[in-house]
Amino acid sequence: MKLTSLLVGVCVLLTGVWSADARVTIYQDGLSDLSGKSVTISRFSRIVQTGRTCQNFSSVAVLTLACTIIGTQNNSTFLVVLKHEGLSTSHAIADGTNTYNTRTLSDHPNNDLHTQLFDTLLNATSGNLTFTLTLGASRTWVSIHVYELNVLSGTLVYDIDTSATCSVSCIIVNSGNVTTTGTDEVCIGVYGNYSNQVLSDKRIYSRSSMASLSDAQGFQSWYTIMDGVFTGASTAVQPLDRVYTAHVGCYKIT
Repeated sequence: MKLTSLLVGVCVLLTGVWSADARVTIYQDGLSDLSGKSVTISRFSRIVQTGRTCQNFSSVAVLTLACTIIGTQNNSTFLVVLKHEGLSTSHAIADGTNTYNTRTLSDHPNNDLHTQLFDTLLNATSGNLTFTLTLGASRTWVSIHVYELNVLSGTLVYDIDTSATCSVSCIIVNSGNVTTTGTDEVCIGVYGNYSNQVLSDKRIYSRSSMASLSDAQGFQSWYTIMDGVFTGASTAVQPLDRVYTAHVGCYKIT
């Protein structure tokens, strides 16, 4: 049976974003033997990649650090991650409009390397937004990354996050596992380090990253869209054995 004959009379209109590696199988009616007669297509996702991000860093001591996204959308979601070196201190994110939720803080046991995740899940405005990180005390090697996402229907809500650190034998980056509860999710991975080495094979669970940011401060982040519940981690491979902090945070549509 030719593939074209399986699809005659079928017309489907879809708009939105396709999530990587998901599968839907279509079979022709009345076939007693289905082997070799299926078609797989990517699963539709309600989570939209806007492609809008911003980032900034400073190697010298600063109390605040900011970056701007041009043309944000109303009701979008912002995921914000940060890194700094030096003693632990407080962190706050503001954009002049929205309130930001504070997620897990990862303090390396050396008390000199710190990363954290923030989010606001329903942007109350549109247009240009400047995201400002304010520290409790001036610190060096400060970085901020911001991602904007949107949804076609439903509401994006926080699901789960966790973090981990490594001091020895750290070639493989691993945030520690989370168990998600949503079937339509976006998950973000975060990596903090002291050098500008480039990670390879950035993943969340089994999915490759769909977008990422990095800078010369030893700070990298990435996200991917998931289409089912899973238990897994944010992972990557370092070219050299270096200490790190790592996060994974997941958000689901309700």
